[in-house]
Amino acid sequence: MIVLGFDPGYANLGISVVDTEAKEVLEGICMRAGVKTAPWKFSRNVVPVLERLRDLHGVEAIGMERPPKFPNAVATTALVWLTMGIIAGWAFHHKLPVKDISVDKHKAGVRTILGLPKTKKKPTKSQVKEAVEIYTGAKSNFVDHVDDATMAAILCYPLKR
Repeated sequence: MIVLGFDPGYANLGISVVDTEAKEVLEGICMRAGVKTAPWKFSRNVVPVLERLRDLHGVEAIGMERPPKFPNAVATTALVWLTMGIIAGWAFHHKLPVKDISVDKHKAGVRTILGLPKTKKKPTKSQVKEAVEIYTGAKSNFVDHVDDATMAAILCYPLKR
């Protein structure tokens, strides 16, 4: 299955195209979805990228880390959720299934792949990269937001045994 994975953000939106059967990252992008002063530009910036990835890779599903809430930054929370809403709306328009995973389950999945004990401590960015490399069997040359997006795709659509 070709899954388009997302690490939520508007300043740093992580996008990863993952072939979950081949356990391969086909493409990874970290992009600025928009700016706080012009949120209407988010669709204009993000949708053409989504269209290109869908057409190029034959995307079959969307997997995203659930957007966080920033209690002391309401505008940031709203903009991150707006970006992810645009992505979900685009996916529904193209009849693509959308799954999301909580931040806690995302981090627990990383710990499981690495064989780390269950704790409340979040895995580091380097540990997420290591988990991606274990899953794919290849070196990850992507920024941390792409690695997080890759993990979201993997964890939302795990291989059936």
